Amino acid sequence: MAKKKSTGVVVALIMLKTFVVVLLMLLVGLGSYKATMKYYETTEGGPGSKDMLDIVGDATADAVSRNLIYSVEADKKKITAMVIEVLNTETGNLDYITIPDNFQFLINNDMYQRLYAAGVDVPQVMKMSQLNQYFTDSSSYEYGVILLENYFNIDIGYYTVMPEDQFNAAFTKDAETGCMKVSDACLLERGNIADVKSMEQYIKDKYSNYTTNIKIKSKAKYAETYFNVNPEMIYYYIMPGQEENGGCVVDSTEGQNMYQHVVNSTTHKTAQVLVKNIPAKNLKIKVLNGSGGTGIAGKVKTILENDDIPVLKIADNPEKLEKTLIKVRKEGMGNDLLKYFNGATLEVSEIEKGFDVIIIVGDLDIDIQQK
Repeated sequence: MAKKKSTGVVVALIMLKTFVVVLLMLLVGLGSYKATMKYYETTEGGPGSKDMLDIVGDATADAVSRNLIYSVEADKKKITAMVIEVLNTETGNLDYITIPDNFQFLINNDMYQRLYAAGVDVPQVMKMSQLNQYFTDSSSYEYGVILLENYFNIDIGYYTVMPEDQFNAAFTKDAETGCMKVSDACLLERGNIADVKSMEQYIKDKYSNYTTNIKIKSKAKYAETYFNVNPEMIYYYIMPGQEENGGCVVDSTEGQNMYQHVVNSTTHKTAQVLVKNIPAKNLKIKVLNGSGGTGIAGKVKTILENDDIPVLKIADNPEKLEKTLIKVRKEGMGNDLLKYFNGATLEVSEIEKGFDVIIIVGDLDIDIQQK
């Protein structure tokens, strides 16, 4: 009769088997990781690939010019400011969106793997101000466009790099809101331009001093629209963010909605009054169901109140809308509500007494979910 194995031997065998299983799992995991990286290297062209940069390429003069403007220190080590200039040749609007100078964001896994495959070594949480620390001078601004487009799910047309001293001559920071505004000196300079031909030459002279991926001839095609802009009708915005761990974090959906609102705005008919954003949690809000669905206003009320935004009243709207409309009593209200809806429109208008905000939920938000 065979001897029973001692308790020590049994324990040792169990530990050995466990070690072997763990080792096999690690080897399988490592193999899967390498296979994934190999896949990305193959599909993206391997380390150092230019495939991602080809997405940016040379820009053309579209109907809506969307220009990411960088302010860069003289030694090119740090980006000190970023503004997206939106010039619409169809509406005549000229708008500027300020991206906080300490903007910090998380690169999603898919983009992070693509960067790895292109031979780029960056932290997954990074600040845009440090862009030049992770990319070469010849590619950092292209990658900046790609990263912003990916994070906010937007389309930026081209980029322009301005030396910090020239940027500071062109823009000043509004002390109340933090928005970058075209400087009085720059507005005066533009105001002294006599005709479209002179504006065209002005653009060519300016852009000969900048690094950009739009051809100067293409940029000059916007001369007529720039010439006809009323300085009092230039609108300014700032991406709303929260300070976290030494950086400013902007909600990606909120940023996307602001950007789309600016790009799709109708012609500005009144001068903008720059004010600080007023948090929705401090406002009196009414929600109307204009979607045609059942119980949508109540659902929106629940979603908002889950985020500590009180809703005083809900009701049905007599008209059905496609897109959600957020009507506010004055500028600065409602900006933080845009992120909850699918391409909502924000407008300042006279509204029912006793309320600061009226949200009319449209059909595109019939399946609205908690963000």
